[in-house]
Amino acid sequence: MSTTHAMIDLFFPSSAGSVAEAQAKAAEAGLEGLIYVGHHPDDLPNDDEWSREEGQPLVLLGCAVIGAGYRMAVLVEDWEDANFEVLEATDDLNLLVTAVSEMGGAAYAVCPHQTDEGEVVRQAARLADGSSAGVLALVADANALARDLDIEQASRAERRIFGGTGPFGALSDVGRYATFMTTESIDASGIIAAVNDGLGVAAEIGDHRQRRDSGGGGGDKKRRRRRRRRNRGPRGDGDGDGGDGGE
Repeated sequence: MSTTHAMIDLFFPSSAGSVAEAQAKAAEAGLEGLIYVGHHPDDLPNDDEWSREEGQPLVLLGCAVIGAGYRMAVLVEDWEDANFEVLEATDDLNLLVTAVSEMGGAAYAVCPHQTDEGEVVRQAARLADGSSAGVLALVADANALARDLDIEQASRAERRIFGGTGPFGALSDVGRYATFMTTESIDASGIIAAVNDGLGVAAEIGDHRQRRDSGGGGGDKKRRRRRRRRNRGPRGDGDGDGGDGGE
């Protein structure tokens, strides 16, 4: 079976801009697609809010799920058919990943050594048993120590490093980091399969400072307000649940 390659931004935060703005930035950067990530399916845009014309970057919708010792991005083909309440109800990372798999989706760790508030989590992050999905660690505005810890643990667990704008990034950061993926098709099923199999590698593809100096989106750092979702436990509390994650 033939394969193709695609440069995909695996995490654009919905708080940083609209889906149409994100897609336009992805097109400028030459990306083949991006994952637009919210904190609940109700926060995600409708299908008519971005372009599906030929030649435009693919847009897939994802949700961030945060629990004790982990932050995961969840990607499914159709959120209307997904039971997100099940994902919110469990604090067992392995059960979470299993539930996503049963929905035909993918779940991957996102900057697990840094909280939304920017604090570094020095304890080993929780990574799901038996998963081959990579760890999103090469992102904009991440703490350098947290990124090093992410990369070190992913290496020990034999996981690939993924890249994208990330949870701390802004609209002007689109095109700075992405994931070079090997996939059977540049669509939802192809990207989900590639993520689950770890068929991607992080890449730095843009000069962040040069774009800003040239006036490319200098006001994009203004972030949109987002609705706070329930956090199912403290992150990085160092207890038994936040140990080696079964790796």
